Amino acid sequence: MITIKERLEFFEEKYGGANAAAEFLGIDRAYWSRLKSGEKKNPSDSVLYRLELLKVVTYKRKSPK
Repeated sequence: MITIKERLEFFEEKYGGANAAAEFLGIDRAYWSRLKSGEKKNPSDSVLYRLELLKVVTYKRKSPK
């Protein structure tokens, strides 16, 4: 498993910074920042595709009372 923040940091390293990475991937720089800070938590399928990520949903049984 990987976090969105980790993936953004990977692309920042690859392209030499957040501005260059966001521009190359076609993601608004302000939105990039909000994703990285955790302010935005549910990116669209289009953004996930650009980040080469798949959303995986899991469920956990809550503890009995």
